[in-house]
Amino acid sequence: MEQFPVELCFDTIRENARFIPRNAFAVAGYVNGANTRFIWTPNEWRMFPSSGKLRINVTGSHLTGNVLDVEKGTRDQNTYPDGMTHGGKPEKLASSFTVTEAIWTQ
Repeated sequence: MEQFPVELCFDTIRENARFIPRNAFAVAGYVNGANTRFIWTPNEWRMFPSSGKLRINVTGSHLTGNVLDVEKGTRDQNTYPDGMTHGGKPEKLASSFTVTEAIWTQ
């Protein structure tokens, strides 16, 4: 079985960003949504200067964020907003699940 390197991305709401290790490989924060308390401010993003950034778009707003939140209560997996597609077709980069451990697949 082929082994793949493992790197962690931490996904949380704004108030919990302070608990993410400052040297995290990547962090994910919300850039919009009905609950504005979840949205990261510039202060949270600055806490992780060397980490990769995933900006979670909950509402599907045009050209906002670089990850679309698709789960029950947000966007339907079959609807993609303008600006989140490539060549007219959705581009699936990775799959993740809200569980203790996530497995990323292509």
